[in-house]
Amino acid sequence: MTMTPEAAEHMASSLPGADHRWEITPDGNLVIMASANVAQSKIVTRLMGWFLRGGFADEQVLTEVGIRTVGDGVRGPDLAVFSAEPEGIGPWAATETLLLVIEVLSPSTRSTDQHEKMTEYAAAGISRYWLVDPAGDRDALVHTFALDVDRRYVEAGTSILLSDLIQQDPRPRLA
Repeated sequence: MTMTPEAAEHMASSLPGADHRWEITPDGNLVIMASANVAQSKIVTRLMGWFLRGGFADEQVLTEVGIRTVGDGVRGPDLAVFSAEPEGIGPWAATETLLLVIEVLSPSTRSTDQHEKMTEYAAAGISRYWLVDPAGDRDALVHTFALDVDRRYVEAGTSILLSDLIQQDPRPRLA
């Protein structure tokens, strides 16, 4: 049986505790995830602030918004950047204006973010993908990828420290 977004939301809301994040794999499996840890949350906040200071509007820079990938897949990247406010389509945002998805690595999501999600986002035609690897208390290494003609991600330049990245203008990074 394929999991629908509505059924996923219902199942996640019936679990004890706080709100639960969920995703659906392309083959329809429900994945319930823990909330972001403090280090991940700080990195996402720093990146969001950087995009906002760089001229993006708050409706263009969204955290954990549902993104339709391939098959029945729905993923919720840590941060998604759009060229314009996306239209909401059920539990996910339309991807026509999606510029970039960002995943912040953690021990529990590292393999999924580096392999499954990377493949799904590429197959969905999302032009840019960044993996952010926390490196200590205040910094992280940002690995940038761009979609090639075969719908695979290739490195888009060298990796950069988050502290150095946020000193630059974000718009050229998405051109």
